[in-house]
Amino acid sequence: MGCQALEIANLNAYMGRRLDKTMRKYVNFEAFRKDTEKALSELQTKYGVEIKAGNIRYDETSFTMQLKATRADVDVQKQEFMNGLIYMKTNGFTADDYLATFEDKGKTYTIIGFKPTNKYDVIVEADNGKNYCFRSSFVISLLRK
Repeated sequence: MGCQALEIANLNAYMGRRLDKTMRKYVNFEAFRKDTEKALSELQTKYGVEIKAGNIRYDETSFTMQLKATRADVDVQKQEFMNGLIYMKTNGFTADDYLATFEDKGKTYTIIGFKPTNKYDVIVEADNGKNYCFRSSFVISLLRK
């Protein structure tokens, strides 16, 4: 075997070992995320915020995790709804439509928010707990029956 072929074989063997030894093999990220949130509970109380662990990115030797802190005294979902409501008033919604329910094809949906920039701009939660997006005109037609 030539010198160049030996170098390539050694490099391939090294890369194979390197790719097998990622942080995911050493750390259970789901358990780590839960333990982190539990450990931060004292800070949540102290500062009046709710802290959620976010995405985890990792490589062979390290990982990073995002944290998001929001004020505990604010209903973020309702605030987002009210911000979207300014836009949605032009489509026939009112403040009373927050958490309003409607039925379609045997399923019950609850309005939980708006995404004014999307084609499907009404965010709803189905009775099975899943979130969906519908067009505002469709939702209005079902709400006003």
